[in-house]
Amino acid sequence: DKIEKKQTLKKVSNMKLVDANLTIDNRIILQNVNFKFEEGKKYMIVGRSGSGKSSLLKLLSGIYEPTEGNVFINDIPWEKINEDSFFQQVGIVEQESFIMNDTLERNIFLDSNADKKAKDYVEGVLNLKTLFEHVSWDMNCVNGGYGLSGGEKQRIALVRMMIKGQHVLILDEPTSAMDNQTRREFEEWILQQQNNMVINVSHHWELDLLKQYDAIVVMENGTIKRVGTPIEILEDVEPGDYFRKENREECY
Repeated sequence: DKIEKKQTLKKVSNMKLVDANLTIDNRIILQNVNFKFEEGKKYMIVGRSGSGKSSLLKLLSGIYEPTEGNVFINDIPWEKINEDSFFQQVGIVEQESFIMNDTLERNIFLDSNADKKAKDYVEGVLNLKTLFEHVSWDMNCVNGGYGLSGGEKQRIALVRMMIKGQHVLILDEPTSAMDNQTRREFEEWILQQQNNMVINVSHHWELDLLKQYDAIVVMENGTIKRVGTPIEILEDVEPGDYFRKENREECY
C-alpha cells in the first residue's frame, strides 16, 4: 500500500474541533465539542474537575484521538499533518512537568552547549534567581527531579518552552504549584506574547490578568457550555463556580 505523505505545517494558524467525541474505557469524556482556536488569541478554559478540560487539550495536542468527529490544524485533519512540524511550533506544558534524568542545563536548553548569554537571560530576564540559589547548571535532576519542588519543576518546564520561541502555547495548570508572585510573573509573560495563540487551563487567576483574555471557554460534563469575554462570564458567576465571586481580585 502507498504511504500517504503527511503535510508539513509552515505556520499553525488555527486549531478546530468539529463534533469531537472522546470515550475511554466505555466512559464518555467529551461529547459534541465544536470550537475554533485562532492565531494570536488568548483562551482560558475553565470548568469543574472532570469536566473535560485536560482531555480537550490532549485532543488538540494529538495525544488523544477523537472517538468520533475530527480535530483540524489549519483545516487539515490531525492525522494527516507532519507531527514534527506541529511540535516545532506548539509548546505544551502540563501540571506534572516532565524532568529528564540529566543536568539542569540539559533540561532547560535540551543542549549541553548553551552559551553564557543564554544562561544569563534565563537567570535574569526570566527571573529564575530564586531557583538558582540552591541549584546549579550542572546539577543532575535524577528520578524525575527528585529534590525539586513542584513549583521548581513547573518553572523549568515553562522556561524550556519560553526559550524555544513557540507561538502556540497549550497549558494545563502550568503554574499550579508556584507561589503567588512567581505565578503572576509567568502569567504576565504568557499574556505579553501578542502574536501567540494561548490555550490555558487554570483555576487561579487575578482579575486584571483574566481580563486580558479574548475568550473564556466554560466546560461542563464533557461539553462546552458557554463561551464569552471575561466580563460576560464573570457577570454570571455564582459562588462555588469557576471563579470566586466574593473576591474578584482573585479568580479561581
